[in-house]
Amino acid sequence: MIKINLQKVTETFQIGDKTYEADFNDEALKKYFKQGQKIWEYDKQVSEKYPDIENTDDFGKVCAAAIDVLPARAESYKSFFNETFGEGTGEKIYAICGKSTPNMQKVFMEVWKVIYRKVMDIETESDRAAKKYVKNRNQKR
Repeated sequence: MIKINLQKVTETFQIGDKTYEADFNDEALKKYFKQGQKIWEYDKQVSEKYPDIENTDDFGKVCAAAIDVLPARAESYKSFFNETFGEGTGEKIYAICGKSTPNMQKVFMEVWKVIYRKVMDIETESDRAAKKYVKNRNQKR
């Protein structure tokens, strides 16, 4: 008998004290990547509007950029989470993050890594180590 192992098509995430589940079927992945593309396009517009903002000592420019960018970026992350975990979750995750866009960005990046790995079928270092451990453990028996 040949056994074929398939990847799970869902993944569970714990964000703060809440648990969320994301679907990873083809339709869901397309939606996630469309949302990811919107975030990337927005970030590109910000970079063009505020070039070298990270390297400036002009406090006024930094303040203007933050006032302009933070609300829109928060909304883009909320849209992504609504698409990924269901309607209304964007606002809940924003609250869990202390209504902090930088915290939301960290959550987005962690979720995005999982989505990217799923679509690219990439194993993490810990995935490989776990497989090696299980293989070695089974061989010893």
